[in-house]
Amino acid sequence: MRTVGIITLILTFLLPPIFGQRPHQFSRTATASVYEDVSKDGSWVRKTVNRSFDFQYVYFDDKKGFEDVLLSQRFEGIQREGQEGNEGLVEVTAWRSGKEKYDTRIWTISDPSDDGHPWGNFYETTKGGCCGDEDLHKFFNLRTGKHIATFTTDPALVEIPNTPIRRILAYASAHAAIDVDSLSKVKGAIGTLTFGSNDGPFDKVFFFSNQLAWSPHILLITDKDPKGVTHLQLWSSKGINSSAAVKGFKVKLVFEDNLEAIIPIENDRFALQKAVVPDAIRLERRVSVSKND
Repeated sequence: MRTVGIITLILTFLLPPIFGQRPHQFSRTATASVYEDVSKDGSWVRKTVNRSFDFQYVYFDDKKGFEDVLLSQRFEGIQREGQEGNEGLVEVTAWRSGKEKYDTRIWTISDPSDDGHPWGNFYETTKGGCCGDEDLHKFFNLRTGKHIATFTTDPALVEIPNTPIRRILAYASAHAAIDVDSLSKVKGAIGTLTFGSNDGPFDKVFFFSNQLAWSPHILLITDKDPKGVTHLQLWSSKGINSSAAVKGFKVKLVFEDNLEAIIPIENDRFALQKAVVPDAIRLERRVSVSKND
């Protein structure tokens, strides 16, 4: 291959002491680059590598409190002439302080996505859809780096106030940018709905249909709020640090043509025997595992 050009950019990351709270300075350097090649057939290939840093305030059980965490992020993208879509890779390493500032690696993730950023208690990656596919998103736990959820539509969140209990409902479509749960090999499957915590999913339902295709809108409904919300706080269970208190609501999924599927949550699981779904949809539980609160 004939090299057309290469450019390297040097980025310096320097943090001065803040209001006298830091007895010494901390610095870390990263590089960014862009590279282009032309092959024998005359088509070009372009590769970009961008790096950045971010700080997050994360709770750690071993310290019973919050700590600053440094995120070192690397974003790689490859474009090929005549090919729709890009090839992406997101790599993130989280660092906490030990004997020195940010000298202890907590976790590293590597995900075939195009972009990433912190989102609440999670790190979110995104793979852009191409050729009619839907964007695919993933959540990773900021404390552990563990993969928590995969989704193609906005997830719904549940929490019990004054407790660490959190629940995530995430739907992943068979039309995602990357095949999720090998849905392409499951005849008639249009997507999966997972129910889980900050440690990952523990209940999963497959959706089957010959009519529907695209991701639904997810809402959480209660007797007091039948219209639904995307972030539900279970005030009736306030301060009860038990999975048994995760109850009293239903998951409503609104599909194309306003078709709705409603699944109650009982005993911290999908109550499929009480689900209300149209004839165009069939539900099937494929996994239900034990979990910690």
